[in-house]
Amino acid sequence: AYLYGSHFLKYVFDRYGDDEVSDISWAYASQPIPYGLNRAATRAVGKPFTDLFGEWRAQLRAEAALEVEAVLRRGKMAGRRLTFSGESHAHPHYSPSGKRIIWYASDGDSRARFRAMPANGNIGEATDYAHIDRAGGFDLLDDGSMVVEQAVSYRSNYSYQDLFMWDHATGRMIRLTEGARARDPAISPDERFVAFSKNGGSRYQLAVMPLAPGARSRILWSGDGFQQAYTPAWSPDGKQIAFSVWKRGGARDILVVDVATGEITAITSDRALDLHPVFSPDGRYIYYSSDRTGIYNVYAYDRVADKTWQVTNVLGYALMPEVSPDGKHMTYTGIVDNGNDIFEITLDPARWLVPEPYIDDRPEAKLIRDDSAAVSEPRPYRPLATLAPKSYKLTYQLVPEGSFISVDTGGSDVIGRHSYRVGAGIDFHQGDVSMGMSYSYNRLWPSLRLSMFRDTGRRGGVYIDGERTAYTEEAIGASASASIPVLRTADGNANLSLSYDLDWLRDTDDELGEPDPNDTLPHLPETDVVVAGIGLSWSYSDVRGYTYALGPQEGKSISFGIGLDHPGLGSDFYALTLSYRWDGYLRIPWVAGSSLAIETSGGLRATNRGRSGVFVIGGVPEQDIIQSIQKNRRFGSSGYLRGYPGRVAAGHQYHLANIELRQELLTIEHGIATLPIYVRRLHTALLVDAGDAFDGPITEAEPKVSVGGALRLDVVLGYFAPATIDVGVARGLTTGGITEYWMLLTGSL
Repeated sequence: AYLYGSHFLKYVFDRYGDDEVSDISWAYASQPIPYGLNRAATRAVGKPFTDLFGEWRAQLRAEAALEVEAVLRRGKMAGRRLTFSGESHAHPHYSPSGKRIIWYASDGDSRARFRAMPANGNIGEATDYAHIDRAGGFDLLDDGSMVVEQAVSYRSNYSYQDLFMWDHATGRMIRLTEGARARDPAISPDERFVAFSKNGGSRYQLAVMPLAPGARSRILWSGDGFQQAYTPAWSPDGKQIAFSVWKRGGARDILVVDVATGEITAITSDRALDLHPVFSPDGRYIYYSSDRTGIYNVYAYDRVADKTWQVTNVLGYALMPEVSPDGKHMTYTGIVDNGNDIFEITLDPARWLVPEPYIDDRPEAKLIRDDSAAVSEPRPYRPLATLAPKSYKLTYQLVPEGSFISVDTGGSDVIGRHSYRVGAGIDFHQGDVSMGMSYSYNRLWPSLRLSMFRDTGRRGGVYIDGERTAYTEEAIGASASASIPVLRTADGNANLSLSYDLDWLRDTDDELGEPDPNDTLPHLPETDVVVAGIGLSWSYSDVRGYTYALGPQEGKSISFGIGLDHPGLGSDFYALTLSYRWDGYLRIPWVAGSSLAIETSGGLRATNRGRSGVFVIGGVPEQDIIQSIQKNRRFGSSGYLRGYPGRVAAGHQYHLANIELRQELLTIEHGIATLPIYVRRLHTALLVDAGDAFDGPITEAEPKVSVGGALRLDVVLGYFAPATIDVGVARGLTTGGITEYWMLLTGSL
């Protein structure tokens, strides 16, 4: 959507007028039948999106052909490609000795990490250098250690960057800043200081601090208004720092600041976007990337001759230049057809080009004065001002048993402290009214949630004079919960939650009154009761997945829970429930697109309650796929004892294991025109299930085992809702086993 969608729409609006933005929106929103994108575009501009997209692609090809011709006419100058996986390879650095190139690699198929290869080597000689999650820009010390920016989380509220030092000898991470929102570290030549971009005062400022944990930083440049400083680089003598700055008026230029005096020297001053400065080892040149030709290339400013040269002339772009310690080579990040890769070029000033004159074809920046709109005085925050519902949803269902209509709405304040949901529905066949509401408060470290509901429905379990009948039961319930994010790190996270639930169940029509004494002894259900209790749960996860990989690839998730129903808590029953779940994932390195998933779960319950007093396992649940699509509901892809009849085992204790050997078959990533279905990939799984539910000690369990397979197609429905069509078969291998087939709409892995 970001790479193509916004540019495509800009083409449409540039060609047909900015008013068409609202016209297309109104045309689409006013249609009673959803997903008619082509109809909406035709009504607004006279052509469907499919035709407009073809026109846009033709224009892009024509524009690109002119760019290619201009590059080839002057002579293409690009580096040797060092990496070949695409996706994201960034921040290349030479080691202080110049013998290795170290960069941050994220190929979308494996864990992001820092890698190293010999200078003048190839990717086959590359090795992993450091595994640091949520990392960004970095710089190297002489002993191989790194100062790196890393994203950290404040409780569960927001994430920001701080600086850490990774010790090469021990692998430890040593925190240098605390809450500084610091990025782009650059180490001084004497390794006593680190320069960085520091977020504060609505701007990124240029700061420098001693290379020590908790040291006080000094602001070297702050600019005015909302100017932003990025990517500092030290001069070889440590007296100056070059950096890129976004300035008022839409300019992005290279400045140099004197560390001692704060004096500023402008290296560039135009509307081109100039980025990522770096000094040559002798201090003569400042290399930087600029889009002055429409393509980002590397340029060199000669500080002695006061002249600028064009170093590269590429197709795509050349960003993040880094010069070798001997000044003879330069690495950079270049774009390829599937992302970014690292390139290396020999620096030969005799081959450098004289830059063509810069032509500023950017629109004039619009200066919006601070006094152009009335701004009220500061006041306490008022959440009610933005809590009104943003939308309403009306649903009507017609089924053989009758019809049902419901409406629900919700909202939240603009900064997300309060959120709520309210809904109600009427069953016209039974005349029953159901309603519910929930409210969440998210300002505190523990998030708080309250909910209430009232529901009615026909229940079974009544036997009068030997005949099974049904009765109408009303359920009124309320719950309160608090969830605390006790751990948020780059390696994993943990949560602790506490809840209280109360449900009142009653027979609304007195259908279960006094039976006729001449009838067979009736069997009455459990109703007109109160069930109430508290629950405590803890969970931890360090599971990792990757952009293009099939589901989780490594790590584990663990959860434990305990629930207690007790008369002292308002309940008519006693119940103690213990539950656990452990999921583990392992990538199979020698088979591309293959992984192993092992999921285990279990529970134990002691209660004097008859209804809902036991665990039941067996079979794949039934699903109305059409209803699941309409209501955006998904089943899990595992968690069942497949290959056995439903409710094959029941008891106050259960344990279940699911093992899946997953294999990707085909990456599709394609849709048809603007139809509201997009197909992502096809994959398969070999399945092994084992488990049992029983009473008594675990020695009385009679494990049931099944094997099977599933074919799964990942899709996106309605442009935004992911799902997987899961078709499979399983065969139970022990007593009671059957051959079971299924087709489910599940959540994507």
